[in-house]
Order: sequence, then C-alpha cells, then structure tokens
Amino acid sequence: MLVDVGEAGDQLEALIERARRGEEIVLYRGSRSVVRLTAPSGADERPVAASGEAGIDVVWDLAREGRGAASGATSEHGGQYDEAGAPD
Repeated sequence: MLVDVGEAGDQLEALIERARRGEEIVLYRGSRSVVRLTAPSGADERPVAASGEAGIDVVWDLAREGRGAASGATSEHGGQYDEAGAPD
C-alpha cells in the first residue's frame, strides 16, 4: 500500500495496525518512497525495555522521576585514571 507522507499522520494508527497484520506500507514524498512500515520479525517482537534499549523519552522520564540508570550502571570512572588525570 502506498501512502503520501502528508496523509500518513492522520492515519498512523490504522497504518500501524495494517503493517502489524502483515501488509507492507510504503510512505512516499513526491515521487520517492521514504519509509516502509512492516511487522517486526519474530526475534524483534519484544518490548523495547526488555531489549535493553531505552529511547531518549524513557531516559527523560526517568530523570523527571529522579531515577537514574539501571542498577549496576555508573558514570564514575575514577578507577580508570591516575592522580594526574591520565588514563591508567
């Protein structure tokens, strides 16, 4: 199915549902295709959070809530440098 980018915004939920059911949706601008919506392959059908990949919106939400990175994550790198600041 071909859909003009300008019209896709108003139909996005329906287009996503059609792609999820297996239909290939191609969005075009002018005479050029710019993006293809397809259902994920079996390996990709997992929540984003479960994949370990957090989008920037998730990061900002955590920051607003005062929550930091995942447990065990740190931004402290002191053990990697000597007293002069040179890498160990």
